[in-house]
Amino acid sequence: MLICIGGFWGSGSRELEKKLIRKGFHSIDISNYHEKRGFIDKDGLFRERAVPPKSDDDRMRLFRRLIEDFPRLSKMYPNIVIRATLHRSAPRRYLVSGARPYFDRVHLAWLSCSQEVRERRAREWISEETPRFGKKERRDEAAQSEFQDLDPSEHAVIFDTTDGVDLERFMQLLR
Repeated sequence: MLICIGGFWGSGSRELEKKLIRKGFHSIDISNYHEKRGFIDKDGLFRERAVPPKSDDDRMRLFRRLIEDFPRLSKMYPNIVIRATLHRSAPRRYLVSGARPYFDRVHLAWLSCSQEVRERRAREWISEETPRFGKKERRDEAAQSEFQDLDPSEHAVIFDTTDGVDLERFMQLLR
């Protein structure tokens, strides 16, 4: 089984992913599939940096690299969870359709909650003084402005996490 978890920053996707890992799911870190760019650091050493996708074409390339690994991953791990924003329709559909030949069940789950809860969760795990906070916040605002609604044909599970992330309730929705 493959579960693709989407949601905006603070929606509870990381918490749900952790709970699924504790239940025996293997988690795929999507950042391992980001394009890499080289740079010279302050000490003059060559380093690589993962570059998050900024367009649908970038997302499609990222998911293509992931889908290429599905034949191997599906044999290694019976249950896998992938957490990504999944806010754009075409890349989301591409990922799910590319996974279907390799997994007996593929689920798309969209996590949502109130803006107030999202902001509270964000404050709990990262402080505003942290340099990454601004980048994440700007990226999340951009994702929200670019969001394309889930179509009924995507058969997505919409999971409200306003009252917390209840794994048992989530698993019941997948049945």
